[in-house]
Amino acid sequence: MGTETSTTSIGKKSALGCFGTYLPLWVVACMVVGATIGSLWPEVAERLDEATVEQVSLPVAVLIWIMVVPMALTVDFDAILGVFRFPRGLLVTTAVNWLVQPFLMYGLATLFFRPSTRAVILGGSPCTAMVFTWSVLARGDGAYTLVQVALNDALIFVLYAPTMFLLLSASDIHVPYITVVIAVLVFVAVPFAFGFVVQKFTPWADSLARILKPFTIVALLATLLIIFVFQGERLTDRWTDVLLIAVPLTLQTYLVFAIAAVLAWYARLPFNVAAPATFISASNFFELGVAVAIASYGLDSGAVLVNVVGVLVEVPIMLSLVWSMKKAHSIFDARAGPASDHDSDISSEASPKDYGYSEDTIYDASASSGGASSS
Repeated sequence: MGTETSTTSIGKKSALGCFGTYLPLWVVACMVVGATIGSLWPEVAERLDEATVEQVSLPVAVLIWIMVVPMALTVDFDAILGVFRFPRGLLVTTAVNWLVQPFLMYGLATLFFRPSTRAVILGGSPCTAMVFTWSVLARGDGAYTLVQVALNDALIFVLYAPTMFLLLSASDIHVPYITVVIAVLVFVAVPFAFGFVVQKFTPWADSLARILKPFTIVALLATLLIIFVFQGERLTDRWTDVLLIAVPLTLQTYLVFAIAAVLAWYARLPFNVAAPATFISASNFFELGVAVAIASYGLDSGAVLVNVVGVLVEVPIMLSLVWSMKKAHSIFDARAGPASDHDSDISSEASPKDYGYSEDTIYDASASSGGASSS
């Protein structure tokens, strides 16, 4: 028993890595340093604010590209053709992502305090990268995870901007619709188009991804540092708001996970599909949320603060959900029935190689691309 526990612990540490395991602590460090700079030297925030074009911060735009491009270079675009191979899992996750999660986040935000309705920017952005980590840790099906992520990427282009416009326009908050669409195109469509072109027409995709990958978490932390420079005064004067923001975000994640788990059970999904289905439903695309919040409201807005708090609480929460799902392994498989009744062509478990990452680097490659992500 002791040997098994030790092996599991070592394996998890290897998969997560130093940055992944302690990502919340790194985020807190950036928060403290950034807030201190913003409080003591406000001219730094003023200089950074000058480097904006159409409400998009150029320094932050470059950093977000550094985070997103490595993932775009390793995405298997051919998997999009196999989207309908796993219909039940895809239906459950897609329904929760777009019919439940944004509206539940809006309701919770309104319940706690009305200005935080901007939290829907994060709650309405399904994770597209960090879920690889959760799927691997829970031994979920690698092919299903990749197909669902590919579907999420496609649906973001079609559904994200209209959903945000619908919900945020329902409150007293003005949303520059064109700016939101531009943010989605710049921070999602362009890097993924770049990744597609590099993969299909050059032999450099893998080597370029390996070169850029070490900089992804550095870029994430640098982004947070810049954001908290703008949040310095607010954090020192209203630190209780940070704690208050964390409450609906935490409830959101656990509630969405519970809804997805119940639907997966009713749909008779085997555990290796149910696990990633619930993780994808519950987690968020941190970089997209931050990008849209910055483009729509500016770096010093409360909407950006909500997204930053989101990545702070998501990592430990998702680790707890991985643990919970692994405990429920037998429940889902018993409900699903014999293997012959499962969706066809589903593999038995996930492997980091399914996603183009080695066992000891998967978290570092994905944590800053999806859901704090990213992801």
